[in-house]
Parts: sequence; C-alpha cells; structure tokens
Amino acid sequence: MDSIKFNRAKDYLAMSYIGMWILLKKFKVQVQEGAPSAFFDYRNMSIVIPKEWVPRANERELASLLVHEMLHAILGHWIPLKGSEVDPKLWNVACDVEVNRILEEMNMLKDLENMSVRIIKAKPVTWRTFETLGVLPDDPAETVYDKLRGKIGSRSPNLAEAYGGASGFEDLPTEIVEGKRETVWEGDEEFAREVKETSVVDRSATRRLLAQALAEAIEVQKSAGNLPLGLKRRLEEFLSSKVSWRTELRSSLREGLGKSFRTWQRPNRRGLKNVPGYVRRGADIWFLVDTSGSITKRELSQFAGEVIEAAKYANRIHVVSWDAEVHQVLNSRNVSKLRNLLRSLKGGGGTVAEEPLKFVLSKMRFGDAVVILTDGYWFDEEEEEVLRLMKGIRMRSSSAILVTTEVVPKSAAEAKWKVVKIDVRDKQ
Repeated sequence: MDSIKFNRAKDYLAMSYIGMWILLKKFKVQVQEGAPSAFFDYRNMSIVIPKEWVPRANERELASLLVHEMLHAILGHWIPLKGSEVDPKLWNVACDVEVNRILEEMNMLKDLENMSVRIIKAKPVTWRTFETLGVLPDDPAETVYDKLRGKIGSRSPNLAEAYGGASGFEDLPTEIVEGKRETVWEGDEEFAREVKETSVVDRSATRRLLAQALAEAIEVQKSAGNLPLGLKRRLEEFLSSKVSWRTELRSSLREGLGKSFRTWQRPNRRGLKNVPGYVRRGADIWFLVDTSGSITKRELSQFAGEVIEAAKYANRIHVVSWDAEVHQVLNSRNVSKLRNLLRSLKGGGGTVAEEPLKFVLSKMRFGDAVVILTDGYWFDEEEEEVLRLMKGIRMRSSSAILVTTEVVPKSAAEAKWKVVKIDVRDKQ
C-alpha cells in the first residue's frame, strides 16, 4: 500500500511540478516505523517519512511533504547542524518558514497544511506566523533566524506555539531517532556520496554541488511555467557567494578523482558491440607548472602550495616544470621530494605550451586529472596544435583544470577546460 501511495505522489509531481520531481529523485526516500516526524537524515542523504503518516495522507499531501523535506536537503539547511553554534529548534523553524514560502508560491502549501492539521493537529509555520517580529515573505532562513533570535531568544523551544499556535516539523533533528526503515527509492547514490563527502571537509563545495542540481531543476521548472521565485533567489545567492580559488580548485579535483565512466575511446572488454568501454578514473594528478620568465616568486610559491596540498589525497603526483620546453619531471607522492623539487623551480624563458601538453598527453592514463598552473601568457595560445592537444587531454582526463593568475589562454577556453582564477593577494 505504501509503494502505491508513493508512486501516485511521484506521478503527481512528474505531471505538475517536474522540476521538483527531478530534485526529489536525487535523494533516497524511506519510511520509518515510529518516527516522531518527517525529517531529512544527512547521514545517508535520505528523506524519512513516518510509516504511520502514509495511509493518512492522499497523494497530493504526500507529494507536498516530500517536496518540503527535499527543499531542506537541496537548500543545505542541514549543514549548519554539523558543528555550528545555532539554536537547533530555532533554526528548524526558520528553515520551515523559508521552505513553506516556496511551497506557497507553487500552490502546494494548502495540501501540506491539510495533512499537518489532520495528523499533528497544527498548521505549518509561515512568514505570517512571525510577521509581527519583522519577518518578511522573501526572507531566507538565515535572515528569519536572526530576526527570531533577536526578538525571542531563550523562548525559542515554544516560539511556534507562542505565535499563532503553529508548529514546524522536527525535520532537521540534532539527534535522529532510529527505527525500522523501508526504502521507497534509492535516489542518485553518486550525487549523495559526493555531497556527503564534501560536507565533511568543504561546505562551500557542498553548496556548489547542491546549487548545480538546483539550477538544472529550475530550468526545467521554468519551462513548466510555475517557477517559485524563492528557489530562484536562493540559487542566485548560492552563485554570488564568494568562493576562494583554493576551495574551487580542490573541489574540482575531488569531483573528478576516483569515479568510473564509460567512453567510446576504450573498447568493451566483453566484446559487446555498440557498448562503450568502462574506465575507472585514476587518482593521479599531473601538474604542469609554468616556470617562464613572467612567473614571479610569489606565483611559484602559490603553485607549490597547491601541489603539496593535492599530494595529501592523490594516489600519485606528476610535476612537470616548463617554459618553452619541459625541464623537470617528478613522479611521486612523497611530500619531502615534492618540496625539494618545488624549491628549485625558478622562472625563466618564454612560454610555449605545445611541448609540455604533448608530453603529458603521451604519458597520462585515462581518468588522470591534469592541472596547468600558469599566468596564461602563452606565445602559441592560438595554434591549432595546442588546441588539439588541449582537447585531447580534456577528453582523456577526469578533470582538466587551468589555474591562472592573469589571463585565460584562448585554446583553454575553446577546449572547454575548467578555469580557476588565482588572486595572488589571496591569503586564505
């Protein structure tokens, strides 16, 4: 019976809110016996629905509940609960205010309210609940939280009841009540793994992964004609937030390493026709360090720092120093060896990219990551051969990243390499 109800809710979303359905498919959905509330479990990126609620909700109400929890997940509301100093009950209510505003814009809030009143005997919290405290319709969760914290302080555990008798779901719990669960659908396991892994070490990278998924769904939902402005505003905030170049570089590398993919450039091992080969992406990184005369000691120092940092999580590092030709090559993961080589690097000569690119393309394996560290001033940036080599490396690699302190060579842009711009004054 549970599966039938969820399938009907899924079909309803697919027909009426396709963008929300695309986002919902990213996450695992489970039902749990005895769960005190619907909630998002960040430990395995799953939306958990109390089993006892399912037969009491129709498909539209269940769909609104699923979208409510999914929005907490995709907007990253669960991230501050891991180690930050927030009042968890107050934060939960603030996040509910933001999410329910988005549901209101999509005409889904009424369904959630009907279900909530029937099952937990309370209405969902909205911005109107706290309008007398200065909360506005378009306030994001962080702004709502600050306004509520400033006005009610220690009364936060009962704030919903104190302001209109409304209640928020306990859907961002600090302590998760365990119980028997059944999985309704698995979600996108690779996406969930990437989000979970990056959240441990780099929250900015996690928000960027969530923003990428959100952007795709927004484009689809826009074509359906019922795009919630709250989601669009949130995406713009995600994209406009400043991310350090070091964070961006390391995130790009992590996204490429250790994955698997299929490619027509590798024959199928089983000899199957019309089936591409399967390649395990390697964990090796090739760093092409530009040591031409235009590179300063400060830039070389920053280049060296990124190579040393990458050695902590790569299987092996290949450092290629070059200007008009290849000078030194070191293949190692040993940090002391890398430091010794990098200390000896000195700028000199012109910058011609063809030789180092040809060298790396001939030596790298399928799935290796390649990073060029340069100021971008290449004498041969517009040569056809350089463009061919850049495209070849990008197609063969898991991540092809150009890190530049000044300009982006034309061939790198045309070959569609990932570009990270270094601020040489960045102290982060």
